[in-house]
Amino acid sequence: MKNEILDDIFNDDLRSQLEPSEKVIWEGSPAITPFTKWSNILIVIIITLVIFNIKIKGWDFSMVVYPIIATLLTFWRLFKSRKVRYLITDQRIIFQLWEKRKKQFHTIQLDEIKNILLTDEDKNNGTILLQMKNTKIKPFRTYDFKNNNERPHVSLEMIENVEEVAKYIETARQK
Repeated sequence: MKNEILDDIFNDDLRSQLEPSEKVIWEGSPAITPFTKWSNILIVIIITLVIFNIKIKGWDFSMVVYPIIATLLTFWRLFKSRKVRYLITDQRIIFQLWEKRKKQFHTIQLDEIKNILLTDEDKNNGTILLQMKNTKIKPFRTYDFKNNNERPHVSLEMIENVEEVAKYIETARQK
């Protein structure tokens, strides 16, 4: 009998990275935060105002192009964040990231992590920054989804119940 979770379309690629002896502790993706919700509402308002402005005043390059660019950038960030997945096992953390218009998989062994830092975005969501033992090597790049800046450490972005997930990582590291 097949495991229902393995049949899920989003999890097949990520779970195919597992070794036979690995046990999954936590699986998740970036949460939809109030920032994301308000961004979507703002996009709808901007598009409505642009259409209204075109109907009343006619075509004006700056009144149309700049809002469209802002809208496309917001949609792109939302699209990228929806493709990201994280998997914490008893041996490592597996990252499914959207890079260069395709899925990329990266891993960090738990014994390579020196420290876990948390940043709270709001009361339920936050970011987990993983400080590596070898500070000269950053295995791959991660970005803040809100402003698209590169993080100084590898990160798990917009995680619900961030303190609980950080405890899962810390407990797995100590074993």
